[in-house]
Amino acid sequence: MNEQNAMAARAMNEYGFQTYTFPAEMEERTELQRIDLDFCKYAQATGSSYIETCKRVAAMHAKLARAGRYGGGQWTAWCKARGLSEGSARRMVTIGDNFNSANLAELKNLEALPHSLLYAASRQQTSPVTWELLASNDPEKVRAGKALLDAEKQLHAAAEEFRRGTEAAWEAARHWADTARRFPALYDAPEYAELREVAECATVEEAHSVMTRQLDKRLETSTPEEIAAWMLAAVRE
Repeated sequence: MNEQNAMAARAMNEYGFQTYTFPAEMEERTELQRIDLDFCKYAQATGSSYIETCKRVAAMHAKLARAGRYGGGQWTAWCKARGLSEGSARRMVTIGDNFNSANLAELKNLEALPHSLLYAASRQQTSPVTWELLASNDPEKVRAGKALLDAEKQLHAAAEEFRRGTEAAWEAARHWADTARRFPALYDAPEYAELREVAECATVEEAHSVMTRQLDKRLETSTPEEIAAWMLAAVRE
């Protein structure tokens, strides 16, 4: 019995988790073991630890989840060993990536935010101003931060809709150009200059950049009345 207890103790690391050992042939094995031990340290701690735990999950994901690397199974195996479901791991990676890349270290009280709010704000790459409001001890500022978060969510949704619209517009412009080139007078007409510019883009990313510039130019050169009429027409369509 004492021998069994000793074996069980040896199988646990210093933070009370089952020891996890990466295959000896893996690259960066020592670094992976360090990240795993850090994860265990923060996962078992109380208080300000969830964000730090997420950062270690994100770091592990960055090293293990690359397509084809290590046979593709080490990330899943590690998550299973650490009791992380696929959904939980994905949310923690999103939060960890955000806090690894953003300058948020000086903000206090973020650990007190609900995990769902941390995830929502991290997912849409929330602005530092919004994070600062969310982290405030002032309830009014927190409410303002949540309102900004919702507004930023809508802006991100609008940007995504614009991106999808850009791709559709580019395909339509290329189709128009294929036909219009047979009629030079039509293709070269001044009123189709913007359409030609979009059609001649080599990629959808280039088309997105061109259409964004065209939109900015239109806004700069239009009167408020013209912009209002233009937006109303777009809504009606």
